[in-house]
Amino acid sequence: MKIYVASSWRNDYQPIVVQHLQKAGNDVYDFRHPAPGNNGFHWNEIDPDWQAWTLKEYRNALNHPLAVNGFSLDMDALRWCDVVVA
Repeated sequence: MKIYVASSWRNDYQPIVVQHLQKAGNDVYDFRHPAPGNNGFHWNEIDPDWQAWTLKEYRNALNHPLAVNGFSLDMDALRWCDVVVA
């Protein structure tokens, strides 16, 4: 089964869930490692001070190539999967 694990970066159990599902023979999308050599999208890759952004700055950052790529990886995985685990 193709599984998308929907979670937060703050969820310490996310890697454990991914690992258990993989060990059970499933194909699992891991947003923390969406592709070989890719450690997932982080806003601080665009700006280390991203948490102080205004709404306008945040909205503009949504069009940054890194944000667009991260979103694309996640959306492609959602279209690919058979089921979402949240």
